[in-house]
Amino acid sequence: CSSSCSICNNFLKFCKLSPLFEKDFGTENHESILSLKSALDAQARINQKEKKESDVSWEFLEGLAEKLYDPKNDYTREDKLIYKLYINPGIKLNPRNDYGNVRIVDKLEDTKDKSFNYFIRGANNIIFNEYKTSGKYGSIIREVSQDIVDFIKTDNNWLFEYQDKRRTDNNMSKLVQRLFTKLGGQNITITTIRRAYASQIPTTDNVAEIMEDAENMMHSCAAHSNYQVKENDEGEKIKIKVKKNKK
Repeated sequence: CSSSCSICNNFLKFCKLSPLFEKDFGTENHESILSLKSALDAQARINQKEKKESDVSWEFLEGLAEKLYDPKNDYTREDKLIYKLYINPGIKLNPRNDYGNVRIVDKLEDTKDKSFNYFIRGANNIIFNEYKTSGKYGSIIREVSQDIVDFIKTDNNWLFEYQDKRRTDNNMSKLVQRLFTKLGGQNITITTIRRAYASQIPTTDNVAEIMEDAENMMHSCAAHSNYQVKENDEGEKIKIKVKKNKK
């Protein structure tokens, strides 16, 4: 669905950029692509809500702490920090790979550059300025418990760094995936964690609660609903039907 939708978007983009292309493409083709894109978007949302083989429960992720803290295993301080930030005790937020861009600073006045996220020493606050949906939702501030702070190397420049440089977004994703896959015995990505986080929150019609939960996921209320896994063993996927062009 994602690849097909991307192709549709490119056709529509070319039509917008070039009147000549749009003319050659034709009105009927243009309408068909719009219809297909709408159907693909709907199917993608349905697919996202369905339970996947890779899905795990939030309780399962919480139970991994026993293995993580077992002295017989050799998990590092960084491993434990990742677990604490994403799972337990957490910071009432479930970000993507945004921890890689967290600078460690001394005071609030050092956080003016909005292209970075920040952890403020002493205040034990973390500020997210730069994340996927930051353009819509702005800065998010969360308090970091002492249980987490104890695992942060506060003399570093970055929350997660290697050879005095920040972890890249891609590298941060791999660190999280490697840790939880090792702990859980199956492939567990940041998306797996986020789906588990959203699904452990009871479904509600209370708009205020929905908005709060969505903010904790750093995305819209609609996106939050899509992350909540729905059991549907007997149902069938909606089959997309698009009127074929006569040409």
